[in-house]
Amino acid sequence: MKDAIDFARRDLHRCLQAYPNAPKVELSVDDALGEQEYTIDGDSAGYRIAGGSPVGAMYGAYALLSRLGFRWFSPDEWDEERPGALCLPVLHLREKPSFSLRGFFGVERRDSEAFITWMIRNRMNFWAASSGYSELCSQCGFVLRGNPPGGTHRICADFLPPERYFASHPEWYALIDGRRRANMPADNVSDNICFSNDEACMTLALNLAEALENGPLSTTTILALAPFDNGIWCQCENCAKLGNKTSQFMHLLYICQKVLKEKVSRKVTLISSAYHEMLPIPSMPLPDDFDYDGVMLEFFPIERCYAHDFNDASCLANNALNARLLDWTRNTRFKVILCEYYNVSTFASMALPLADGMTRDIPYYKSCGVEAMNYMHVSTALWGELAFNNWTFAQKLWNAEADTSDFFEKRYHASASVMRRFYGTLAQASRNCKLLKHYQTVEVNKDGGLVNFCVRRRLADLSNPGPFFPETHFHYDRDEDGLPSLLTTIRLLDEAKAILKEALAHCDDEIVQQRLLIDMCRFSYTYDIVCFMEALARLRLNENDADKAQKAAADLHKYGERLRQEKSMTANIRAEGAPNLKMYINGLTATQCQDAYAALMKKYGLPVAPWQPGELTEIVQG
Repeated sequence: MKDAIDFARRDLHRCLQAYPNAPKVELSVDDALGEQEYTIDGDSAGYRIAGGSPVGAMYGAYALLSRLGFRWFSPDEWDEERPGALCLPVLHLREKPSFSLRGFFGVERRDSEAFITWMIRNRMNFWAASSGYSELCSQCGFVLRGNPPGGTHRICADFLPPERYFASHPEWYALIDGRRRANMPADNVSDNICFSNDEACMTLALNLAEALENGPLSTTTILALAPFDNGIWCQCENCAKLGNKTSQFMHLLYICQKVLKEKVSRKVTLISSAYHEMLPIPSMPLPDDFDYDGVMLEFFPIERCYAHDFNDASCLANNALNARLLDWTRNTRFKVILCEYYNVSTFASMALPLADGMTRDIPYYKSCGVEAMNYMHVSTALWGELAFNNWTFAQKLWNAEADTSDFFEKRYHASASVMRRFYGTLAQASRNCKLLKHYQTVEVNKDGGLVNFCVRRRLADLSNPGPFFPETHFHYDRDEDGLPSLLTTIRLLDEAKAILKEALAHCDDEIVQQRLLIDMCRFSYTYDIVCFMEALARLRLNENDADKAQKAAADLHKYGERLRQEKSMTANIRAEGAPNLKMYINGLTATQCQDAYAALMKKYGLPVAPWQPGELTEIVQG
């Protein structure tokens, strides 16, 4: 069977064969090195690369190619960067990764060979068991995360389905307001099971073991499990006695561990989550025989702010989350994975340059004791400006202290200086992206709970009279502490557009032109979404002024209909089978304001193209 060294040799030959001074490169395995570790020794006469495994040797090969000037900024063919000539330095290196697992959070099958190859070349190794290229992933040392058939959050529905058990065992399900119930719809808030009921947990664990041994998870070796996303928890006394919600779910995991060791013929590592109500560490001690080697803890800072570094004590949201992360890394025995949200679902692959913050946050995560990292929800092609985020992410995961400052010179050549200005302006415009398009914490209540705010959600709720903006951080027309208002964001985007047009007008490098053109496509998509949100905000703020409201509605219509025509920029975010695929039908659905848009267009008498199936989540009459 071909291994990672075979893959590396082919790519070395492909990359180097055109250069007259191409060096001879020898790849070997040295058992004295760690599995992902390598050494490189040599000069213009040739290089010797030894890895602790074939995968380690492969990583060494790509480290050498990087030293020689090769880059892969995205999976798209125009983002392979080759040096004009080879300069062959003297090298004596011994290197290993900062994080053991490095990759992206994925569920459904949506990858391509080009995407997986990009990950390999950038020394990443953590992806989804649903990959259509599992053989290539296995060859090159990937760890493929498995998920229950219905998704990470649906273990209760998948392995203790109420249609099978509720009638005979209602006590296995949540006690809510004095009665047992098991509402588990596929697309809405659901009830968790009664985690204190050992018989329920044992039955769930046995069904899970059967799926791992003989069913749809029969090749899975690492499996993510979580309660329902924003689910409703059992209110019975026995669940309360287990401790906080994290302790309650850990009780289920403990039983699952015991059953899987007995019933499954291979080792299966479980991944639990610190997410929303489970961000706090367990309030009660775990059993003495809890297998910490068999469970990893994945920390999800979905409430975070991207205007500030994660460890910025002046940022209420990040300070609260940082305290919880440090609790996990310092006060528990779990190995911690950190899952970031650099393309959280509602960002919908907008051109939001977050790489500068990554260069500080990722080393900080490493210093905290985080052992692995990934993020939601990477798109798999046509990255444009997102190449800056994804390439920087990959380099910092391999070496948290890596210098990534040559991105502009390597990707944009003679246009580097003007593109630095473009990205700097776009980054400033993006600082309040989380509050605008997703949500972030704006208050910590007396019980330590995180209170979140989302501008987009409030604007789209036509029954909500306001306020539409939080009291601090982000306003419609007033900057605060260097953070842009929505109107300033539009002004900055206008400046960025002019800079990008300048770069295109003066570029005569064909490969850079191609990169700039896809940058323009993704930027234009982003620009239209933000202008759409501004028009919606202006309309909602001026509903009592007929003339202003009508003008805002006309602007909303212009951007809304333009976004409905945009499909290429949302095409590679999720795939068939994804629970929220309808969010990415087109640019308008990516705003998540399409129902409000339809209602407002009807109210203000503005014509729209016929609605396509799935575009609207509610029926808008007329």
